[in-house]
Amino acid sequence: MIYVENCRKKLADYEIKGAGRTKGLQLCSDLPKNYDLTLTKDYEYIRVERGTGLTMNNILNLSKRSKEVILDVSMFDSNDLNTFLKYWLDHRIDRLKFLTIRMRWFEASIFNGIESRITEATEKVNYKSYTGELYRLSPGKRLRRGDGVIASFSYDNRTKTLNFGVVA
Repeated sequence: MIYVENCRKKLADYEIKGAGRTKGLQLCSDLPKNYDLTLTKDYEYIRVERGTGLTMNNILNLSKRSKEVILDVSMFDSNDLNTFLKYWLDHRIDRLKFLTIRMRWFEASIFNGIESRITEATEKVNYKSYTGELYRLSPGKRLRRGDGVIASFSYDNRTKTLNFGVVA
């Protein structure tokens, strides 16, 4: 895991330093507004501890280069997650297997335009991350792509956290 304590350089500079030793990237400091999150290699795991300045494009770029993306703090809302889900449905972020994100709010607008692809999920589904952490994906919703791939997601209103994981 590459731990980036102070994001003053380009992210690619940190990648060069630790590229041969790690499969994970953890950004520990506040990211400056408009910080370039362009990645040069693929990861198993990316964690952003303080992502209040992240844009939807940042999240999509991270999702294209990592199997797991964890955002401990973000300014995302339901409209942003709706865009994310549509990208997943369109196969634009196929590498991603898991996303957990702390959001500002969650409302039914997350389902706008994709209602027909969503079903209720009541059985117990958990996801074990690359680092060994266990995340709950149910009870919640299931989302099915045209190729039959299914993702489960659930929202915890107490922690304001959404977990999304590919299950089949």
